[in-house]
Amino acid sequence: SPGAPTRKDDNVVEGAGASASRARVRGTAAGWGARSTWADCTLQHAACSSLRRRPRLGSLRTRSGSHAAAATPVFPSTHAGRRARPRGVSSVEATNGTYASADASRAASSGGAAKKAAFFDIDGTILKSNVVWPFVLQRLRELPLVLRLLWFPYYALKAIMYKALDRINRSLFNVVFYRDYAGRDAGVRATESMGSYVMEHYFRPRLRPAAAETVEELKAKGYLIVLVTGTLDFLAKPIQQMLGAHCLLATQLETRDGRFTGRIQGKPLANKEKEVQMRAMAEEHGIDLSASLGYGDSIGDLDMLECVGNPFAVRPDSQLAAVAQARGWPRLDWADPTSAEQLNLGRLVLQGAA
Repeated sequence: SPGAPTRKDDNVVEGAGASASRARVRGTAAGWGARSTWADCTLQHAACSSLRRRPRLGSLRTRSGSHAAAATPVFPSTHAGRRARPRGVSSVEATNGTYASADASRAASSGGAAKKAAFFDIDGTILKSNVVWPFVLQRLRELPLVLRLLWFPYYALKAIMYKALDRINRSLFNVVFYRDYAGRDAGVRATESMGSYVMEHYFRPRLRPAAAETVEELKAKGYLIVLVTGTLDFLAKPIQQMLGAHCLLATQLETRDGRFTGRIQGKPLANKEKEVQMRAMAEEHGIDLSASLGYGDSIGDLDMLECVGNPFAVRPDSQLAAVAQARGWPRLDWADPTSAEQLNLGRLVLQGAA
């Protein structure tokens, strides 16, 4: 099967029939950084049954973005700068910029044995997509014709700058680009509407068939499927649901008075931060990273690929391709879906997004 090596000594995770345990999950500064704050919520996730219950230590909230293990962890039931999670989702949220969710119906228990996981980047790996187009499509959907004609050329110039910045530093690009969301409605209805719209008109047609097949094969082999992405949480959640992935690590934005501020909560989920979050998750969930798999397409995914035992370069950019070749990593040339046609910019600008 593509991208799924066979190991005779693999630990097999029990299937979805395993009984789910209810564990209250609380983050620590050592695991998620000094700004780490997880929601005081019940996580119905059998794969997380080994998580320990930690005592409430206080209500001090740190502002530092550093990873100081000595910082006092806080476990509030609500947080002024955090949006409510999508309805019907059992989840934990970390305010260092990561939204982590778990679907109880698909989670599996290892019965105490170390678990193995498959970590997937989304944009450029699972999907032929990027983080800019969802914002563009939403704006074209909202603006009247006259404003679309003025806005699109202006934003096309910004997109050129974003592309150059992304090649230099993925984390910095995320910080700069997500400022464009400042002032937008952060309510559940608005974010769910945007997530559904972008899913149907942009993400779903760009799902690479080989990626979907690989996910299904790995789930059948007992791997926990984890999506690790710089995409915003409310946009990535429908992708998680489409693939039936067990967990999602995605970017969260700060909110104030029901609006996005344009600032990422904590550090951007890119480059080294992907590895940091994956290692913290592995420690909390009892995942054996040496037996786990990683799939990425760009040099920005290098750190996440280096921290697993079985990395795969999926249609890699030139920098990652060079690293993969030097280290003997398998290269996967997953074909783009036939439905992933070029967006008709003229129609989008003149008629607006459908």
